[in-house]
Amino acid sequence: MKEKKCRHWNALPFRPVVGFTAVLVLGGPMMKTARAAPDSSGVDGGGWTIEWDGTLRGEVALRTDPPRALSKERNLVQLRTVAAGAGPIAVTVAVRGFYDAAYDLTDRYPKEVEHALGSEGTLREAFLEWSREALSIRVGKQQVVWGEAFGRFLTDIVVPKDLREFILPDFEYIRIPLWMLEGTWTRGDAAIQAVLVPDLKYSVFAPQGADFAPRPEGPAGQTIVDATRKPSRTWRNIESGIRFSCLRSGWDVSALAFRGFDDLPVSFRRIDSAPGGGSIVHMTPGPVRLTTVGGTVSKGRGRAIYRGELAYDFGRWFPSTRPAEEDGVARADLLGVIAGVDLALPRRSTLGIQILHQEVIGSSAGLKGPAGPTALLLRGMLWEARGRWSAGLEAHFGLDGDSMIRPRIGYRFTNGLQAEAGFDLFAGPPDSFYGQFSEEGRFDMEISYRFSAGFR
Repeated sequence: MKEKKCRHWNALPFRPVVGFTAVLVLGGPMMKTARAAPDSSGVDGGGWTIEWDGTLRGEVALRTDPPRALSKERNLVQLRTVAAGAGPIAVTVAVRGFYDAAYDLTDRYPKEVEHALGSEGTLREAFLEWSREALSIRVGKQQVVWGEAFGRFLTDIVVPKDLREFILPDFEYIRIPLWMLEGTWTRGDAAIQAVLVPDLKYSVFAPQGADFAPRPEGPAGQTIVDATRKPSRTWRNIESGIRFSCLRSGWDVSALAFRGFDDLPVSFRRIDSAPGGGSIVHMTPGPVRLTTVGGTVSKGRGRAIYRGELAYDFGRWFPSTRPAEEDGVARADLLGVIAGVDLALPRRSTLGIQILHQEVIGSSAGLKGPAGPTALLLRGMLWEARGRWSAGLEAHFGLDGDSMIRPRIGYRFTNGLQAEAGFDLFAGPPDSFYGQFSEEGRFDMEISYRFSAGFR
């Protein structure tokens, strides 16, 4: 049984400081350790070099929409160690954990939300790397990143995503590492990368009752969502992919193909008769095979970098409203394209502009296509002063009239210690990609300390 909780965040003016204080108290001694650590760059070939780095971060969020309450008071620790010997072998291990006090300071959230978001400890990386001349091989738990777009995952398809906080955290935080075998062969300005993934996982969403839980489509009380079915772990279900990249005449070009399971489980429908009349709709999320091909291209010219991405999904499953589809889904291909430019502006300012479009190919009548099919995405560092203060903005505008706007301001105390504050604001129709969270606006702030050291 929990202790008595405070129900209003305005009665807790000093509670958010707990996480920030922990960062500062722990960060001071570590700052000295990092500075005093010997430089590992001059290690001779006879021993092992161990390098480590980490992050301490305190995050606080207060809702700007009713109920105006504390929605996050997260204290996060992440540590990463790399050990490399004189030979071709290196070992990397990384862990991350957090505790969110908001769920102990308020009764606003159900137990399922507290269980999913209250605390967590995960093994982020644990892989062995062997490299010799043009070939490198990694075996273990790791991330593989394909694609360079911001704001959306188009060709970044190898690992699933943690979407419990929508797409607000950094993408490095959102990606879910998997156990896999990865190999890269390089020759000159060309490289071939291949992956084999026996670890099958879905993307993760916030449970119902959380601030950023997906909005249910069916009416409450008439739809039952069954447990998600996962594919069996056999050699036939191993996911695989290959990516070829090269640099020619200033153009950085890549082509990729990936065969696996859709990270978003498809909900198959079954309608049963209810006692006393009427009907009950059973939704059973399950695995479906998916093949994706695509590519990326980029080129720098003057103060601009031009970028493009393309992904084509063969046989993706979509929710269907057509009566002929008894299980409520239908198959169609999906094309996604991103075109953008990154600009270097005066006074060390930057601006990224992207246009995203996704379209169901073939007969799309009665199909519910991808969320946020067309959008303009902006991201920039708009102002910097004295190497300390900075102001930035990320803004997404959808064709459905929805939007997400995130103004930020930051201050850098030292090279490793910095603070940031801003707003996450949403608007639009309730059934749109961003508008579904139009009542979940918040003010958030964080203070983080990054440190590193090395020894032999």
